[in-house]
Amino acid sequence: MNDQLHVVLLVADFDTENTGGLTRFAEALAYALDKEQFKVTLLALWQRNTNVERKRIARLTQDGFNPVTLANFDAQSPYRAFFKAFQKLPEVVHQLQPDLIHCHSEFGEIALVFLKLLRGLHCPALRTAHNFEWKKRPLRRVLLSRFAYLWAFTAEYGVSEQIVETLNRRWFASRAKYIPNAVNLRRFVNASPDLDRLDQWRVKPDTPLIMSIGRLTPQKGFPDLIEAANYIRQVIPEVRVLIIGEGPDHAALQTQIEAADLQDHIILTGTQSQIETLLPCATLYVSSSHWEGLPTVILESMAANVPVIATDISGNNTLVQHGKTGWLVPVNNPKALAEQIENALTQSPSHRLITQRALQHAQQFDIQRIAAQYATEYRQNIA
Repeated sequence: MNDQLHVVLLVADFDTENTGGLTRFAEALAYALDKEQFKVTLLALWQRNTNVERKRIARLTQDGFNPVTLANFDAQSPYRAFFKAFQKLPEVVHQLQPDLIHCHSEFGEIALVFLKLLRGLHCPALRTAHNFEWKKRPLRRVLLSRFAYLWAFTAEYGVSEQIVETLNRRWFASRAKYIPNAVNLRRFVNASPDLDRLDQWRVKPDTPLIMSIGRLTPQKGFPDLIEAANYIRQVIPEVRVLIIGEGPDHAALQTQIEAADLQDHIILTGTQSQIETLLPCATLYVSSSHWEGLPTVILESMAANVPVIATDISGNNTLVQHGKTGWLVPVNNPKALAEQIENALTQSPSHRLITQRALQHAQQFDIQRIAAQYATEYRQNIA
């Protein structure tokens, strides 16, 4: 169509073990946007050259999204890697000639600020804040979020109401809008549990199974879950815990597991594909995070009819209503987490109503709804 708009979705990389939900959301959005209205290109600052990344790039290429990476990532010198990516960014943007750039990466936001400042940016730039920004970098947060972003971006969005409230407290800021994270709920319709993978980890199908998914970093609070599991195994010895993901805390978490003699109860599985076939294997999903934006994995668990226990933090408590769509526990409190897990495992007849309500609640976060909202925003900001 002549009025088809070219949208570039900017992410950090295609290795979802590092960027997690941000890249997955951008990809889901790309698939959900109307192909007659929008041509979508996925652009990443870095390439990490992992198997996960190569598979995602191959799939995106096959599906016509023309994924582009700007530079190789260097873990020993991340600022040099950022500089190399930024050097290529003006040329690539010029070649792509987008009508609009939509950013889903904190480092991508910095790159667009510099692009507009040093080279000029001749199309609208939008950004979605997926988390509370630069939590460990307060000076960077002040300089960027409170000043540079206000000048560089045409519109801003937050994936939770709390994030939007924080954005809208900034002086001179245009009103940020609330558009939540989303998942493709259709992936979970009739998804069959992958019992073969459970067998690889020596987990029997009738075993009480707790599952938690995320990058192995302090944000996710996995030490709390491990400590909680130590309490639980004393009253439910057959319980098993799968922690799915990879990250810099892997060795420390494994040391904690071995120190508590929990090797037969907790398994760090590493990266796993096709989560929609693993989640249905779980008896419970547990989020022990210390902070979040709007965690899509909780939505995925709800879509898979798995009851959810989550820490009572912003983002989690948007999705989980205590006693109605799941259960909430105080953050950084392994004993309270263990007590709630024990209650949930011993009161399984109540799960059916919980999961029914949770699935109904998750419907409002379906990617098709959210893509329609962004499509309207794209049209308005280009006009």
